[in-house]
Amino acid sequence: MKTRAGLGGVACALVLSWGPTDIRSEDIAPLNTGHSVSSKRAEGDAGSESNSGGDHSSNRVASSKCGGIRIPMAKGPASGGTVGVWTNVTPPGISLERSDYGNDNFGVMDVLVDPVRPSDIYMFITYQGVWKSVDFGQTWSKVNTGRNGKRIDAGKPWGQGIDTNRCRNPNSPPTLYSAGSQHFFWRSSDGGVNWDMFTYPEDGKPRPQDAYNVDVDPYDGRHLLSGFHEQSGLAESLDGGATWRSIALAPGMEDGTSWYAFFIDNGDPATTRTTWLMLPQGTDGKVGTWRTTDSGASWTRVAGAEHPHGGAQIFQWEKVVYIGDDRYGVHRSTDFGATWTQVSQGTQGAVVYGTPKYVYAQHAPFSDQSFALRARQPGTSFSIWPIAVADGPKRAAVSFDGSNYIIITGNWLAGAWRYVEP
Repeated sequence: MKTRAGLGGVACALVLSWGPTDIRSEDIAPLNTGHSVSSKRAEGDAGSESNSGGDHSSNRVASSKCGGIRIPMAKGPASGGTVGVWTNVTPPGISLERSDYGNDNFGVMDVLVDPVRPSDIYMFITYQGVWKSVDFGQTWSKVNTGRNGKRIDAGKPWGQGIDTNRCRNPNSPPTLYSAGSQHFFWRSSDGGVNWDMFTYPEDGKPRPQDAYNVDVDPYDGRHLLSGFHEQSGLAESLDGGATWRSIALAPGMEDGTSWYAFFIDNGDPATTRTTWLMLPQGTDGKVGTWRTTDSGASWTRVAGAEHPHGGAQIFQWEKVVYIGDDRYGVHRSTDFGATWTQVSQGTQGAVVYGTPKYVYAQHAPFSDQSFALRARQPGTSFSIWPIAVADGPKRAAVSFDGSNYIIITGNWLAGAWRYVEP
C-alpha cells in the first residue's frame, strides 16, 4: 500500500462559520431539553450504546449563547506552521492510491472542528477510519478503535457532523455523526471511539439506508438533516439520529438527486431550526436551489445553483451566506438565502469557506486548483488564487489558534492539507 498525492472522487458536504466567539468557563453549564428520546437502533457488528435512551441534554442547545454558526476561537499562542503556505499534513501510512481497497479508495474526505476545543480536528478517511488532531491539524491519531470501529473502516464517509453545543463541558468528548457507503446512520457519543448504528425510514426510496450528507442544527446538536446518495430524498431527526422522519419535497424538486441540506442560521434558534437550504447534484440548472422556512411543509426555488458530483459546502458569515454552483461559481445572499447574487466567474465554487478576512472557493474532485478563488471580506469580488495542491477539498474546517485562522481541508486522494492564514 503506497502513499502519494493524487486525484479523488465522489461524495459529501457541510456548513461553516458565523462570527468569532469565546468559550469561557462561566459559559459552560448543563442544559435540560425537557423531553426524552426514543431509541430505535439497527443491529451493529458489536455491542450497543450504553446511554441510548434519556434526554441527552448535553447535546441540546437552549439559547443563542450556546449555539449559532461560529468559528471556534482559542486563546493560546500560535500553533505553528508556515504562514501563508499550504502544507501537507496527511498522517503517515494513509493510502492515497486509487487502486487500493478494491479500486475504491477516495482518500481524505470530511474534516470537522470541535466547537468547544478549537485545537481538536476530526478527519474521516475512506476505508481508513476516523482520525483526530489535538494540535490544530498538524499531527493525527486514529480514534475509531472501539465498538463498531471496523464497520466505520468499511466504507466511504459521504457525510459527517458534530455536536454544535458550545456550552458542552470541554472535558467531555463531542458527539459525532456519520453517513457513508457502509450504509445506515452512525453516531459516536465519545469523540469517535465507539459507534452505534441507526436506521433511516424505509419509505420507498431505492436505497433508503444509503445517505449522502449530515447537517446539524446550530442551536440543537440533536437536530439533524440528511440527504441521500444518488437518489432523491430528505430525512430529519430530532434525537441525534435515533429516529428519523421523511420530508416531502416540492414537485419541482423530484428530478434532483444527492441533495445536500443545510440549516441557515438567522440568529434565532426557533426559526433557524425550520430554515433549510437544499442543493442537488448538477442538472444544468433544471432543478436549482430550494429553501424552506417551515421545516419542509413548503418549498421555494431561490437560485439555479447546484453542486458538482462529489460534494458541496456553504459558508455563512454573520448575515451573509455563500453557495457554489457547478457551472457559475459563487453566489452570495444577504437575506439568509431568500435571494442570491452571482459574485464570481468560472466553476470554482463547490466548496466555499472563510474567515473574517477572506472568503475562499474551490472545486473538487478532479479539479485544477490553479483556478481556486479568494475574495476579501465582504466577499463581493473574487479573483484567482492559485493553490499548488493536486485536488480541491471535499470539506474545509476553520479554527483560530489565538494568533491566526487555521484552515484544514480533506482533499480526496491529494490528502489532508493545512493553511495558516496571514
